Amino acid sequence: MLLQLADWLVERRQPAIVRRLGEESDGAARRRLVEECALMAPNAFLMLDGAEQLGWLSWRRLMGAARHLRGLLITVHVPGRLPTLYECSTSPALLRDLGESLAGSTQSACTVHDWEQLHRLHDGNLRDALRSCYQQLAG
Repeated sequence: MLLQLADWLVERRQPAIVRRLGEESDGAARRRLVEECALMAPNAFLMLDGAEQLGWLSWRRLMGAARHLRGLLITVHVPGRLPTLYECSTSPALLRDLGESLAGSTQSACTVHDWEQLHRLHDGNLRDALRSCYQQLAG
């Protein structure tokens, strides 16, 4: 969704920069993000996926560095850092559809009961649930 919005902004001649932080992002990656943000043009929009990876101090530094930007849009797993514009949710049915699509028609990855259990076990985090299913099939 962030990429689509960034494309929409660029089509309207609004600079949009998309960045992602993941669990693998280290302190150096977070510092580079803050440094890059401070150098962005004032009319730019920063779109950050994975803002929950920023600790309190890194978040405060980013907010200070982004103060001059036209806009800041983030994704987080838990609301609270900025006002919520749109909330996405998952379901066992979505997890099943994705899992079956990835597994292909020749193989059923999990039973319906397993999809519901995986969804509940991973608190609706589809990436973690699919990784768990993959490991179950591989192991």
